[in-house]
Amino acid sequence: MKKTKIVATIGPACTGTQKLKQMVKAGMSAARINTAHGNLSEYDCIVENIRKVADIPIMFDIKGPEMRIQSPDDDTVKKGDVFTVGFGKQEGRYFNRDFYEEVQVGDTVYLSDGMIKTEVVEKVDHKIKLKVHIGGFLRKNKGVNIPGRHIDFGLFTPWDKEVIAYAKEKDADFIALSFTRTESDVEGLRKKLKATEIGIISKIESRESLDHLPEIIAASDGIMVARGDLGVEVPSEKLPVIQKQLIWDCNEAGKPVIVATEMLKSMIKEARPPRAETSDVANAILDGADAIMLSDETAIGAYPIEAVNVMNRIANELEPYVHSRIQFSESASVDDSIADAVHKICEKFQVSKVVTLSQYGYAAQRISRYRLKEDIIAILESPTAKRKLELTYGVTPIAYKPTHVEQIPHAAKHLVKIGLLKPHDLVLFTGRMYSKKRHITNVLHMHKVEELLEYAQ
Repeated sequence: MKKTKIVATIGPACTGTQKLKQMVKAGMSAARINTAHGNLSEYDCIVENIRKVADIPIMFDIKGPEMRIQSPDDDTVKKGDVFTVGFGKQEGRYFNRDFYEEVQVGDTVYLSDGMIKTEVVEKVDHKIKLKVHIGGFLRKNKGVNIPGRHIDFGLFTPWDKEVIAYAKEKDADFIALSFTRTESDVEGLRKKLKATEIGIISKIESRESLDHLPEIIAASDGIMVARGDLGVEVPSEKLPVIQKQLIWDCNEAGKPVIVATEMLKSMIKEARPPRAETSDVANAILDGADAIMLSDETAIGAYPIEAVNVMNRIANELEPYVHSRIQFSESASVDDSIADAVHKICEKFQVSKVVTLSQYGYAAQRISRYRLKEDIIAILESPTAKRKLELTYGVTPIAYKPTHVEQIPHAAKHLVKIGLLKPHDLVLFTGRMYSKKRHITNVLHMHKVEELLEYAQ
């Protein structure tokens, strides 16, 4: 079973059911919809086709308080060029948000997702003049960054609110929150998702978010290391260490972590990635990422299926070398004590699989932190919980009722029937007995499957 999960962004290059089927077969674990592009009618088609093809999680990535530059046409700017940019929709070049009062002469402004470096040299008539220090191709609707400036535009745009309502209507599994700054941002989205089971993936892409990381991780259902904007906000040489620390912090907390942005960027146009990109994917897996993500590679690239396939092959090659750094704490909870016991038993016995029975998959997440060589099968009552667990490393989630410990023989019989267990397998089972707590695992069994089948009549 594949352990590392692959999130693929769905766009014009892969919205049809045939391509989606091939991408799932190649290893796609979850589908991302980038709401910086497209409209609700296009999303209707994407959601419908994904659900026709596979029972995988759907993630809506909302734009949040991002800044973008608009212009009549794409253009090339050279070092030394000076040009004027306005604020709000108007003729010529303009920013989609008004930060005229906050920006100051001398500030560095990065354009085209960090590829173009400019400096503010003049402010006049509610426009700014930018001098180019590093030139490049200036594409419209691309990201803008001003490192070191805290500019508060509020948490949600009107479009974000529309997408959130749409995601609720479509029973989406996750919403990715762009430019998450503090835990209050997560709580603000959580309030809008009240009475739903939609999970929140907080995107770490600013210096401010790094300052509040422990609180953001605790408040979120998962984290995305969004290296595009983050790589502009902090010096590029610091990004590898920040990525490793982010992954470690999420592993420690038992929260799934996705590494994103330009992992196989060359495959937007080329059928094979260079060695540097292969190593980038490999290092994210070795660092402990639960999932790795494709963006333009699948959304608009020429080789969406091949990109998923390449990523999957890299993961399969690297997973035998993945090791956990989790250390057992003497003050650990019952759940973590059970997870640690599973880890130790797997090291001493020839265990074939680990099976967790729970409502929401919490036990599987705690055990996953140990990056077992053995596959973890999570049996869950809720189909939504099943899909959400698809982002957790090493876990194969199955929706099946009931999930009570007393039903272990019947669960084993079902898993044999669908080909996930064999009669000769030695399996560890975890579950809950005599407790009404939402997240509690207090039972650990070890059985030969063939013995259990005798009790599953």
